[in-house]
Amino acid sequence: LTVWALSANGASTTVYAMEENGTPCEGFDPEKDEGETQYLIKWKGWSYIHNTWESIDSLTQQKVKGLKKLDNFKKKNDELNAW
Repeated sequence: LTVWALSANGASTTVYAMEENGTPCEGFDPEKDEGETQYLIKWKGWSYIHNTWESIDSLTQQKVKGLKKLDNFKKKNDELNAW
């Protein structure tokens, strides 16, 4: 899934961090504010409550493995949208 959001990603976007501190994207208006595409990432070896929203840039900076999976997801999503 993709979402338009502010440049909030990483630990501040976990379920428990947002329950405690509120959403880091509160007040974001896609009509007025510039956003970026982000992806909900399930981290290997971590439970689902540790999922985070990440942009391509944040994943590249962290030098994560599995970017090919994200590329495949994007291609499949583009094909579904074309239908």
